[in-house]
Amino acid sequence: MKKAILMASAILVCNNSFAQVAEEGSFIMDINYGFPNLTSRWAKLILEDNSTAKYNFKVKNLGPLSIKGDYFLTEKFSLGLEVVYTQTSISSIITRDEVAPGGGTTSVTYTSQFDNTKFRIMPRFGWHFAINDKVDAYQALAVGYLHSTTKYTSTNNSTTESPNFSDIFPIAFRYSVGCRVFFTERLGANFEVGLGGGGLLAAGLTAKIK
Repeated sequence: MKKAILMASAILVCNNSFAQVAEEGSFIMDINYGFPNLTSRWAKLILEDNSTAKYNFKVKNLGPLSIKGDYFLTEKFSLGLEVVYTQTSISSIITRDEVAPGGGTTSVTYTSQFDNTKFRIMPRFGWHFAINDKVDAYQALAVGYLHSTTKYTSTNNSTTESPNFSDIFPIAFRYSVGCRVFFTERLGANFEVGLGGGGLLAAGLTAKIK
């Protein structure tokens, strides 16, 4: 019985000896890079409007690149802001057969250019369950505004401009589960899995400001 009491006391002391990663009033910032870029995959599907044509795509992506900050209302809950930037550029050379004026078919080649930029700014609410003084596991929900611009040009006169769906639904959201691992008292790394703006997977650097 005495040994059991001593063991329980030791466990209690050890658990209390671990300081929380953050406390009320703490402020933590993350910068990370996500993947994949789903905009480029969506755009390629839209551009491939003819199953008999041959497409040669050149894709350039930047992002999703995100910066987020969490202000801790308590040790468990935080309120912050998440900003996500994504840029996609797709150049394509399309070759397909068309009906010739005199009958028969002729091979026609033309080019197209698709450019899209997305900027999301979202207030973010987080629930944190720190494992020890070096690790902070969390889940967060962010909902806010999406600004998207799309430009599409083509040397094919029969192709119209690509619609910009984000003008219809300018709403951004993200649900994420992640973890911060601190190497020092102030600096660390972050890893995140999420749905919505910001990439299915993301990783980057973390800084504890306060």
